[in-house]
Amino acid sequence: MASRRRRAAKRGLLAGMLLTLGNPKAVVFFGAVLPQAFDLTALSVSQIAVIVALGLAIDLGVQVAYLMVAARARAFIRSPRQMRAVNRSAAGLMAGSAALIAMRS
Repeated sequence: MASRRRRAAKRGLLAGMLLTLGNPKAVVFFGAVLPQAFDLTALSVSQIAVIVALGLAIDLGVQVAYLMVAARARAFIRSPRQMRAVNRSAAGLMAGSAALIAMRS
């Protein structure tokens, strides 16, 4: 059972990394920011490796934070009563947003 969980965790990590690397917003961000911050023609291979490692470390940290928040949210909505409260809150927010949009039009 533990090895099955470990394999599932590895697959999930790999899927998350591939999803992040394929994110066009990240490519556009780095394409816009890096030329402004660094002279790309003067970077050595080791400097490029450091920049890539920092980008991956920052992304991993953000993804871990998302994971922790999602785990806490999942623990919070385990009971039907709590799930009903979440559903009603979401419905109220959507209805309020719809009303605001309707009033502006």
